[in-house]
Amino acid sequence: MPATINQSVSTRFDADTLARLDAISQKQQRSRSDIIKEAVGGYLDSMVWFEGEVKKGLDDLDQGRVVAHDDLKDELRKLGVEC
Repeated sequence: MPATINQSVSTRFDADTLARLDAISQKQQRSRSDIIKEAVGGYLDSMVWFEGEVKKGLDDLDQGRVVAHDDLKDELRKLGVEC
């Protein structure tokens, strides 16, 4: 298993963001760095998921796998949804 190489990254936060970060850090008894790493990791996971879902949708569109707007509204109404 190759060794993990950690690198530092520098960024600037406004006072409000730092205060919120420090509040969470204190409540969880974790470092700012740990909170930031977790937040960035979660954001990146979300973006990878989102981009994958967009690609699936575009692939469906390219393959003609679509539902007409009126057909969808009819199905939602059958479920009791007002639209």
